[in-house]
Amino acid sequence: MSVRHVFYLNLDRCPERNQYYQNLTLPKSYAGARLVRWPAIDGHQLSEEACQPMISMWTIRPEHHRAKMGCYLSHCAVLRHLVEHQLDRVLILEDDAELREVEVPSEVTSLPGVCFFGGWATSRKVCDQGNPLDFLPPESPSAPSQIHRIPEDAPYRILQSRAYYLPTAQVAADLLTWLESHHRVRAYDIMLCRFPQTRFFVYPALVTNRLGEVSSRDGRTRNCQDLLCYR
Repeated sequence: MSVRHVFYLNLDRCPERNQYYQNLTLPKSYAGARLVRWPAIDGHQLSEEACQPMISMWTIRPEHHRAKMGCYLSHCAVLRHLVEHQLDRVLILEDDAELREVEVPSEVTSLPGVCFFGGWATSRKVCDQGNPLDFLPPESPSAPSQIHRIPEDAPYRILQSRAYYLPTAQVAADLLTWLESHHRVRAYDIMLCRFPQTRFFVYPALVTNRLGEVSSRDGRTRNCQDLLCYR
């Protein structure tokens, strides 16, 4: 079994998203996995002092800044739980994720670091508007998903923490220790992609975003599946 545990982060004020997972039948490749709701920390309820470690642009709205901190603390709390209970083969999702009916590569269980099951690829050069993953073959719904390594000098980075896999509790511990070594932090997905052991992604993506969902972080409606091809 490549995935033993699936944790999804869900805010108490978003019961409709929780209901989606309560009604969900996991795809065949996740058969036998334990599906667990993790109560997310609501950034709207955080104090200004609690949000001081978070670095944001000066133009950001205060509520968005607090939401970033809530998201960061929520992911850290899940990691802490994985370490305390020594859980392996864990997939962490945010509650607007959708699992695709495709096979999970068995090799993910032996990876030495974090692996993205979905995400948004962007060039490291802000002015570059092209698809940074053009070196990959065109995505096809029938194409088998394969693991790809992210080179240290890659001209792209994969953002969003909507779906990432931790093969062992030790990888989770290494990530948590690295995060806690920073007195100032950025958005969780930025920190995750900077973690030295975040070196893998699966393509075509195993997880995409659900259409029509309104982001609990910035209030925007997702009208396109921006994760399927990591674009």
